Amino acid sequence: MLYTVLAYLIWGSFAAFFPLLKPAAPLEILAHRVVWTAVFMLILIVATKAIRELRAADRRTWLSIGAASIIIAVNWLLYVIAVNSGHVSDAAFGYFINPLVNVLLGMVFLGERLRNLQKISVTIAACAVIMLTIASGVSRRCWGWGWRLVSAFTA
Repeated sequence: MLYTVLAYLIWGSFAAFFPLLKPAAPLEILAHRVVWTAVFMLILIVATKAIRELRAADRRTWLSIGAASIIIAVNWLLYVIAVNSGHVSDAAFGYFINPLVNVLLGMVFLGERLRNLQKISVTIAACAVIMLTIASGVSRRCWGWGWRLVSAFTA
């Protein structure tokens, strides 16, 4: 539980630091995130001795890892652009919508069915999305929905 709370606090605080980096372009910020994440992951892989597992990975696994890396990089870039252009709440809202989009895609494309408690929780989350959208104001709604949808589909 502690790690979960810490992860959310760290992720939530990122938006406070991006405006301080405004002299740097979003691609430069992304490049730093990629490089430092790679360094951290290399240390983690060596420390856990998972390097053997990576060496044994087949081509399909490496293609999957590459595709996931590109999707994550696009997500990071869009988030940095949104924050630096003053759309912090819209970008964060995209992450709030993301689980609802995932549920919808699972139901439509995978034929998943929700149990009663899941239906209740999805309904509550959908109501929260509607209420927050209405509360965000009419003038911001169109621009904000663009960022929200992009964030939801790249999260």
